[in-house]
Amino acid sequence: MFEGTEFGVAEENMQSRIRGLLLMALANKYDYMLLNTGNKSEMATGYCTLYGDMNGGLGTINDVYKTEIYDMARWLNESYYDDEVIPLAVIEKPPSAELRPDQKTLTVFRNTMFLIPFSIIISKSSFQQKKLPSKDLILQQ
Repeated sequence: MFEGTEFGVAEENMQSRIRGLLLMALANKYDYMLLNTGNKSEMATGYCTLYGDMNGGLGTINDVYKTEIYDMARWLNESYYDDEVIPLAVIEKPPSAELRPDQKTLTVFRNTMFLIPFSIIISKSSFQQKKLPSKDLILQQ
């Protein structure tokens, strides 16, 4: 299908879309509700795949920032379960779409790619106070 072309975003997004297709098919077949896993940080920055990880009939964490999700995971381990039910490696793992090896978070603005540390993108205060990252944190490719 893509013979003679470089591996890129089209192929990367296929993985998410195939996963979304299979999960939606299972939900439809067995009369289940597929929960959307997108959070407020991802939705606000467009760091998601249409017909892929955006699939689902209910977005239980769509209004929760990613930093708050990490905080909730830590709280569940420390205060609710009093055990490491959610592995610390999962909580501390740098965010990635995991669609190719060593993938970094890229944000695309009008065909220009900027590498922005995801900690800035997902920061609640950055959104609410409308703070933008300083120029030295943005590397234009």
